Amino acid sequence: MFSMVVAGAGMLGSSAALQEAVDRILDSGGGVLSISGTIELEAPLVIRHRDGDPQLTIRAQDGESAVLSGGRKITDWTESVLGGRRVWSAPINDVEFTALWVDGQRRQRARHPNSGYLMTPGSPERTDSLWTGNRSFSYPRNSVKPVFHADGVEAIVMTRWIASRVPVARIDTTHSLIHTLQPTELTIDRGDIFYLENAPEFLDSPGEWWIDKARKLLHYIPLPTEECGSTVAVYPRLKTLLRIEGAPDTGTFVRNVRFEGIEFTHTDWESPRGQKLGQAAVTVSAAIEVRGAIDCSFDRCTIRNVGGSAIKLAAGTKNVVISRCHIDDFGASGILIGPHLAPTLDSLESRSNVVENCLITNGGRTVHGGVGVWIGHSSDNRVSNNRIANLFYTGISVGWKWGPGFSHAHSNTIRQNHVHDIGHPSFDVGPILSDLAGIYTLGEQPGTRIEGNRIAKVAARKYAGAGIYLDEGSATIEVIRNHVVGSSHHSLLINGGRSNLVSENHFLFAGAAQIDIGPGRGIQIMRFERNLVAWDTGDAYYTFRTWQSFSAKDNLYWRLRFARNIRFFTFGLRAWNMLGSEQGAQVADPIFAPTDGWSYGLDAKSPAHAKGIPDFDPSVAGPLLD
Repeated sequence: MFSMVVAGAGMLGSSAALQEAVDRILDSGGGVLSISGTIELEAPLVIRHRDGDPQLTIRAQDGESAVLSGGRKITDWTESVLGGRRVWSAPINDVEFTALWVDGQRRQRARHPNSGYLMTPGSPERTDSLWTGNRSFSYPRNSVKPVFHADGVEAIVMTRWIASRVPVARIDTTHSLIHTLQPTELTIDRGDIFYLENAPEFLDSPGEWWIDKARKLLHYIPLPTEECGSTVAVYPRLKTLLRIEGAPDTGTFVRNVRFEGIEFTHTDWESPRGQKLGQAAVTVSAAIEVRGAIDCSFDRCTIRNVGGSAIKLAAGTKNVVISRCHIDDFGASGILIGPHLAPTLDSLESRSNVVENCLITNGGRTVHGGVGVWIGHSSDNRVSNNRIANLFYTGISVGWKWGPGFSHAHSNTIRQNHVHDIGHPSFDVGPILSDLAGIYTLGEQPGTRIEGNRIAKVAARKYAGAGIYLDEGSATIEVIRNHVVGSSHHSLLINGGRSNLVSENHFLFAGAAQIDIGPGRGIQIMRFERNLVAWDTGDAYYTFRTWQSFSAKDNLYWRLRFARNIRFFTFGLRAWNMLGSEQGAQVADPIFAPTDGWSYGLDAKSPAHAKGIPDFDPSVAGPLLD
């Protein structure tokens, strides 16, 4: 096996040296490439197919850090004054970037308001459907600062489950209207919230920055603790750091590539021209993009401080393993598996990929609709023992077909993950979006199993903040032994679908109703067995319009207050059991034995045990330490 070492020191030549070293190893029959230090990439590292499928391992040299960066450092600050405010300024040749990190921390592009959001009274445009966006919307009088020139200003408008980013054409202060160059992705409703970015008038708070493109100057308002001579800022020059490029449409794949202990950092983002961000921001670029790859892996890697998504496993990815990785501070989604368009060839299928023992935290920082782990048209994947936290939208999303019929997503396993602070991340004011979940599914998925997950603190702004959400025809899915606590609206939400099994779960303390079985599409048939349902406000069920298709037995219900007056829709317990849709329903105190603030164990005397409802051990949900 061939072996080489590349040491980076931020030199511009290191990028070419790295690519040359990788090509040389592959052309020589495979081997190991060790990296130390920081390599500032001038272009993405590209790995393509070689005859014979040589094995390539790229790893951190023993005892050394190994960083692939798409950024450039700024150290030559000078103090100046802009708009009457003290700022730091630095000359810069690259003026199109949208992210900045100072001493390793993400900084906010000049924003209004500085924190929180403004609420729109709505749009003056009439739209016929939810799917028709608007090019103008109102704002409360005198709540938006006058802007001399709107070029480069963006409005970020939260419409249901999508945060549209639209360029501003002009701000009409006379009529309190914002006009945009492009429509929002969904129609704007009264009460939707928004904020604005990227005008010099908004540069008024420590930690904010703005680029004067005409003068090629970066302006930054430092934090009180930062010193001009020692503060290091980094801006991104690349949108992607690594591309593994097979040609799956012709049956050509890259095989046997492994990354061990490498850090990937400092990227910007883009979405393909003419395409909307869409649900889950699936079109956004990623720091690592993999297509047409088999038997590849990322182990103990770090992906942080990235403008778009972290890792995208696109069409033709099979048996790719992402393990023991830390993905943090990402602009859109953490890990995307499978294509977002249904594959038309067998070779474009994506399947049997693994995400395990990873930390995926602090996402959706730029494109707020990003998710922690997304599985599109892809099957037989396993997502297990991960901690996924601090996202504005959904934690784990599985499936990409709306309504009944064949789906390319099936037999996926979502097991023993710890998903928390979803919709309302701990680093920001929120929630800002709706129609979201800790774990969310779409379409018919025979063999898909959601098992042993711990889900806590999921919140939506207006509606449908659910722990587990089986949406739009989700069918033949098993939801077993999950522990769901403290969702803003529902512990379990099912919207259409059939033949789902929901068994041995703990559904606890949602804010509106524990279980929502909405009208959805088609007939809803569900087995609901041996579940613990406990709450203190709201109801057990909500909008349960098709209870005749509901088969339930041996569930335990308890409301902390007014337990004797529990109603099952309009029925009391006795009448509910006599209806035939549920057998053996019991109202009794489960006798909790709290294990921490967001998990509830069961006392040995709990009546849940007699019904076959298991206890939940929170230690099994989340990364397993080496």
